Amino acid sequence: MNYKILVIDGDRATLDQTCEGLAKRGFNVLKSSDWTTAAQELAADGAIHAVLTEWRVPLNSMSSISSGEKFFEGKELFSAIERMRYEVNIFLLSTEKDPCRLNAGGLINGYFDKSERNYGEIAA
Repeated sequence: MNYKILVIDGDRATLDQTCEGLAKRGFNVLKSSDWTTAAQELAADGAIHAVLTEWRVPLNSMSSISSGEKFFEGKELFSAIERMRYEVNIFLLSTEKDPCRLNAGGLINGYFDKSERNYGEIAA
């Protein structure tokens, strides 16, 4: 499958698990643990079809989500992705059980629960 997905998650263990699961389903996967690296990937690779991102990601590799320092979050994150690459599909990857509580401003195309690891509909 030639469908390419950029996964953004500040938790490296979860990032690796997610990417492994997507690769097993035949997707081409790029990964980033911070926004700065993800933005570079989006700018450099016009073949990315979708972005699967956590609600809150570190701004750069020196930031830590647990400390609350320098992060990109929610609508600000989704708007930045859309400004860079309006044609990509944006999917939220979260442990939030009620995604309606997260106001994405209509900028995302779907939601995936991290615990389910079911990504079958990402290229539908």
